[in-house]
Amino acid sequence: MKKSSATKLPQFFKPLFWWCHFSSISPQEYKKTIIVQTLNYGAQKHLNWIIKRYGEREIKKIVEDMPESEFNSQGRERVFKVLKIKKLKFKTRNEKIKFLIDKGEISPSSFNFLKKKLTN
Repeated sequence: MKKSSATKLPQFFKPLFWWCHFSSISPQEYKKTIIVQTLNYGAQKHLNWIIKRYGEREIKKIVEDMPESEFNSQGRERVFKVLKIKKLKFKTRNEKIKFLIDKGEISPSSFNFLKKKLTN
């Protein structure tokens, strides 16, 4: 599917990003966040836009690598029924982090540093 060349999200996405400065969200830089917010909170017009912008294959590739805990009940239903993904690789973020540590993609020390920064 042809990707849009727009550099900003359409205004109808603004309610999905109540927690941040909407005008600073780049559709390319924040692709994962846009996809998760759309699956969790979006309407059909949001789904149509992300499918047109990123393509169903790219969305599936991104979602399949995310922990199931990233999605609320609506988001999980869309992952499994709309995107037809049978199972996600990880149930929780901790499972994914442990996998990445075991695989050598991140070090336990960098994870502990981040965890300490986020909890203080």
